Amino acid sequence: MERPAHRRPGCRRARTQTHPPRRAHAGGQRPHPPHYRDGQVSERPFDYPGNLLPFFRIAFAPDGTLYGSTVLPIHLVRYDESRRALADAGDLGGGEIYSLLARGDRLLMAAYAGLAPLMSFDPSRPVSLRGDAPNPVLVNYPGSDSGWRPQAFIDGPDGKVYAGAIAGYGRLGGPLTIWDTATNTVEQFHHVVRDQSVNSLAVWKKAWRCGRT
Repeated sequence: MERPAHRRPGCRRARTQTHPPRRAHAGGQRPHPPHYRDGQVSERPFDYPGNLLPFFRIAFAPDGTLYGSTVLPIHLVRYDESRRALADAGDLGGGEIYSLLARGDRLLMAAYAGLAPLMSFDPSRPVSLRGDAPNPVLVNYPGSDSGWRPQAFIDGPDGKVYAGAIAGYGRLGGPLTIWDTATNTVEQFHHVVRDQSVNSLAVWKKAWRCGRT
């Protein structure tokens, strides 16, 4: 439907065209094109390349391959030593991976604003989030906070993984998180030190020690 614009003295009449309401989705891994109510899809390709994404964390996987996480959004990037080039392994969310830990045959990840707060990646397989065997395995648990900053990530003396984090937005008492990777069950302990966060962890003999802020 066409309608005339408001006319002012000395101005020529202009026309504007209205379209059915449409929605644009931008979430998860890729932006989706807007959909019209009549079912049509409108795509608008752009040649704008965007800015380069900086690396935020790097770590070696159990097989010796170097991986890294970009920041805002998360691209899991692998260094291809034979080609001396970087390869984008996959998109894992909108934030960044704060900590990576090689353990067994897995590369474990703790992420801010990721697809899950904890992820278990098998470097022998490509990233795939579909089907019955996703890679990485996404570990969500009750009480998790996508806004946490898991700065400490260690292999504990009891066969479990320990994460220390700065609390999410507007919160105090960042959690000490214990991840049983055999069952993917998670426990959290807030306010290990009242109103403080856990930003450093270390194993000493048969016990773990934490530093807080």
